[in-house]
Amino acid sequence: MITVSYSKTDDTWYHQEAHSSYVWGSQNIELPVKLEPTEASVCLRTRGNKAGPIIGIVTSSAVLNSLNQKQHLYFKEIHRALQTTGGILVLFSPEQFYERYVYGVYFEEISGEWRQATLPLPDFIYNRFPNRYTEREKLKELMSQSEHLHIPFFNTSFFSKWETYELLSKNTVTQKHLPDTRLLLSIEDVRIMLKKHQKVYLKPIHGSKGRGIFTLTTLQDGSIHYESSRQKKIYSSLEHVPLPTRSYIVQETIETDTLQDMRYDLRILANRFKKRYIISGIGVRQSERQSVTTHTLNGGILRSIEELPFDIDTSFLTSLIDACGQQLHQHFQFVGEFSLDIGRTKTDDYYIFEINAKPMIFDEPHIRSIGIKHLIRLFYKLTNF
Repeated sequence: MITVSYSKTDDTWYHQEAHSSYVWGSQNIELPVKLEPTEASVCLRTRGNKAGPIIGIVTSSAVLNSLNQKQHLYFKEIHRALQTTGGILVLFSPEQFYERYVYGVYFEEISGEWRQATLPLPDFIYNRFPNRYTEREKLKELMSQSEHLHIPFFNTSFFSKWETYELLSKNTVTQKHLPDTRLLLSIEDVRIMLKKHQKVYLKPIHGSKGRGIFTLTTLQDGSIHYESSRQKKIYSSLEHVPLPTRSYIVQETIETDTLQDMRYDLRILANRFKKRYIISGIGVRQSERQSVTTHTLNGGILRSIEELPFDIDTSFLTSLIDACGQQLHQHFQFVGEFSLDIGRTKTDDYYIFEINAKPMIFDEPHIRSIGIKHLIRLFYKLTNF
């Protein structure tokens, strides 16, 4: 590995090996020599005369502006994992990606802060743009540029619940583990599903973190019980329920297993490894005060997998997760990671409730650590380092 130093004075990076010549970045920009020490330095791998890799994470301006005020532990952990084995992480917004360089931020260990700097275009782009509603518009030009420049790019977009349901329903392995699901086009779709299942979930196609989810249950007198994470209410008939007008699915309610009389889900992190998808970790999320969602931001709590009164069938789940990943990979440009919410019934059947293209940051440090290790390994593979 070589040491590359940054000079804030002239916003330039240098190496200090007087008799060697190096290039870096996706466009093989020359890395100049400067023997005098500068303010900050990073360690990079070398492959011939190429130094790197430069790993770019695209995010929003709002995230960049808050990096030194909030924890953002995940980005720091990726930075430190890269530095341990060689590589530099640069975070940038779509507006900071230019024709021959990126003006983003890197983590400076001396100050313990994120600092602005100019770097060559990255060898790889990892999409962590946080807003699904503006992502397509904001990243359209960046994705086009990265394709033109042959810069690997993964996590091309958020998944839609309906899109992933349709994809997985075409696979003979995964289709058996999907709740009956219907796209909400009119009140008749809800009526048909309630007649068939008595209790259903309504979920926003583009929702996340449990927001906007509610259940409807047909009671014996024909009235409808409505429940969200914050409210319960009885409506005299389905016609009186304020249904969403678009972008929702109606889904069969699966009676899952309980822990201390409260339902729970398995939250699974999956990563691509040698053309397969492997499990990096399994967390448990339990609904504490309500039964609608297990997301911690809407009343769910963390549980340890060791608290479950049975052994998880990891062999089966490994096969199921790989089948999901392969199906997603065929449809999207490249899927390097995803997470799943999976429910287990008392008869040991598993159901896929949701798949996320940009996994929420796992609260369990060991799951985060393993997931980052697999990400770094994928970065090196895709950048030929």
